[in-house]
Amino acid sequence: MAEETPQEEKTEEPTQKRMEDARLEGNVPRSVELSSMMVLLAGVVALLFFGPSMWDSMEKASAHIFSNAVDMELGTHNLKVYTEAALFFMMRVMGPLFLLLMIVGILTGIAQSGPNFTWKPLMPKASKMNPIKGIKRIFFSSRAIVEMVKSVLKVIAVAALSVWTIRGMFGDYLLLLDQEVGQFFIYLMKQILILSLRIALLLLLLAILDYVWQRYKHKQELRMSRHEVKEERKQYEGDPLIKSRIRSIQMETARRRMMQDVKEADVVVTNPVELAVALKYDQKTMRAPVMVAKGARLLAEKIKEIARSNDIPIVENKPLAQLLYKAAEIGAEIPGHLYKAVAEVLAYVYRLKNRRIA
Repeated sequence: MAEETPQEEKTEEPTQKRMEDARLEGNVPRSVELSSMMVLLAGVVALLFFGPSMWDSMEKASAHIFSNAVDMELGTHNLKVYTEAALFFMMRVMGPLFLLLMIVGILTGIAQSGPNFTWKPLMPKASKMNPIKGIKRIFFSSRAIVEMVKSVLKVIAVAALSVWTIRGMFGDYLLLLDQEVGQFFIYLMKQILILSLRIALLLLLLAILDYVWQRYKHKQELRMSRHEVKEERKQYEGDPLIKSRIRSIQMETARRRMMQDVKEADVVVTNPVELAVALKYDQKTMRAPVMVAKGARLLAEKIKEIARSNDIPIVENKPLAQLLYKAAEIGAEIPGHLYKAVAEVLAYVYRLKNRRIA
């Protein structure tokens, strides 16, 4: 049998089981660029809001160090103290920013595909250790070409945005020529943050488009052939032939049990040829008559045959037989609207039994 190409095979949408298996393997639609750009944007926004206070803290610390530099004695006896103080200061100033970036990165990853904790992607695989396949996957695959094109487009977009932003600042540079160095530095930092914010927003837009692309690619990669869908259905639901065989065995068992119950019936109502319904009623234990068996054609003949062999009365009542056959189930009480008609039949049967006993 000729092997079909993947493009010809993968025509069916992935099943729920297929997507769950891929998720267990760690194969979920996720854009690394979206997480990176969200972290970058959060960092720039945080610097816009908290940058002045961070700058003020570092300025005060620098002023303290330089003003007391002459009196400071740096040696092996106090190096540990100074190092711990410097680390504590950096953690106090930069710690909230780093914590914010970490939380944004984690939440962005969870938002893309939901929480998914699995160790399977970290397990070593022989297919991943082949250097030739690795080189082909990195440099010569369609994914590598797409990534290269995306990188080039990002560089062009960022360069164009930077040139446009910087050209808009030329008029302000002339006004800053007579300003102090500190004021010029503050202005320059503000412009850098504004440029960074614009670049971050641009890259975030590109990252969102990349995420949409990743979801599309992920769904395309999980597409299945009709043969795969059938095989999965067999594994999940069972082979249809086996299920059919089991169903037929169950029906045969139920039919035999039903035929055994016919021997305990009080009356069999017939169509007279097409249908047969066996009823049982015990005034002491039953609230209403119960249908113990019913059948059509050959099964009806079998019910009547058992009834004759066990001396069970057979009553011909075509309308009642049809109503009982359609409205009642085996092992269940007859519907309330048929009580009167069935009571008349049972009364007739009881009169026959009393005559026989007499």
